[in-house]
Amino acid sequence: MARIVTVGSHKGGVGKTTTVLNLGHAFSRLGRRVLIVDADPQGGLALASNLKARAKAGLAQALRGQAGREQIVATTRDGLLSVVGAGGDQNTDILLLEDSAASGALGELLRQLSEGQDLVLVDAPAGVGRYLHGLLLASDGFMGVTAARALSVRGLPVLMQAFEAARAEHPELAFEGLLLAMYDVLQQAEADLRNSLRRQMPEGSLFKTVIPAVPAMEKASQKCVPAAMLPEASRVARAYLDLATEITERQERLRRPPSQDEGEGLF
Repeated sequence: MARIVTVGSHKGGVGKTTTVLNLGHAFSRLGRRVLIVDADPQGGLALASNLKARAKAGLAQALRGQAGREQIVATTRDGLLSVVGAGGDQNTDILLLEDSAASGALGELLRQLSEGQDLVLVDAPAGVGRYLHGLLLASDGFMGVTAARALSVRGLPVLMQAFEAARAEHPELAFEGLLLAMYDVLQQAEADLRNSLRRQMPEGSLFKTVIPAVPAMEKASQKCVPAAMLPEASRVARAYLDLATEITERQERLRRPPSQDEGEGLF
């Protein structure tokens, strides 16, 4: 059964949509079957992946019964990475998605779409509210994304409160981790913020992997391709592969039963 992970941020422009696209692509390069879902009515992920050239319909049309799975899911040639769009940006579409998230209908649709997948990454709209709450109730995990900027970091408590509110209703909801994206290794202020987060957050909450700020990512956005398809952005592609590996290792540690020999010595 696929693991559904919602990726969210309390602030726009921090690399959330870029993370969904590139992390999904990284997992597919590791042989996982991945579905990335654009749950943001603004359609950032659909634009970033050039989805509209492949599928006009999306979640909104599926929720209305106007389109089926085969009409809203676009799959890459290798069959490992698929993408679903939000399906429109009209006010009626936005209200439909919000109401469906709150009622559980969107969650049921996500579970249907997850059949045959190993992982589903959901790109939530920036901000907190009932829409994010509904997505979290339909998810197995939540990943936060932020930039190493003072304003972004100061707003993190709001994002974590939204997660805790959802987990109060859905105790199985796991916190996958917090990702620092668009990280400039040459800026001491960003390193200081990273170290401060390490001290303040529970151990293991902050991913060891950071996503570097690379100018070539603007070119990748213009071409609507993941970083791995652009040689100039290879540092970012490597970072997302490292993140996929780190997430996989975390999940394996959680599934591994405790050793019977732990703490008992050699004999």
